[in-house]
Amino acid sequence: MSTAITSLILAPKPLTAPTTTAETSADSAAPGDITIVRSYAGRGAVLHLHLQGDIDHLSAAPLRDLLAGAAADYSRLTVDASRVTFADSALLRALELWPRRGRRTFSLERPSRPVRRLLTAASVAARRMGRSAHC
Repeated sequence: MSTAITSLILAPKPLTAPTTTAETSADSAAPGDITIVRSYAGRGAVLHLHLQGDIDHLSAAPLRDLLAGAAADYSRLTVDASRVTFADSALLRALELWPRRGRRTFSLERPSRPVRRLLTAASVAARRMGRSAHC
C-alpha cells in the first residue's frame, strides 16, 4: 500500500503508510511555502523527505507538525535539502525536535547553499557560546 505526497506542506496529508516517490514542479509552490517534493518510507522505519522552497518561522510550523505526527511510526529521518531556497533557524528548530521525541536520528542530505550557510552560522555561534561559557 502506498500513497504519494506532493502537496504543499502547509496542507499536510497524514503519513500513515509508506509513500512512493512523486515529483512536483518548483514553479507550483507559492513563495514562502515548503513543498514535499518526494516522501517515502525506507527499510527500518526510515522516513525520507525531499523539501523545496523557503523555510522560515512562518512556514516551518507545518513541518514541525508533520514530523511530530510521523514520530510514532518512524525512528530515522533523512531530509534532502537540495531544493531549499531559504532557511533560517526555524529549520534547525524543526529538526532539533525530532530526536527529542524518543530514540530517533536524522540526517540532512545534499544541503543547498542557503542551508549550508545556516549550518555554518549555527556552528560558529555554538563555538562562540562555548568559549564564552568557559571564560
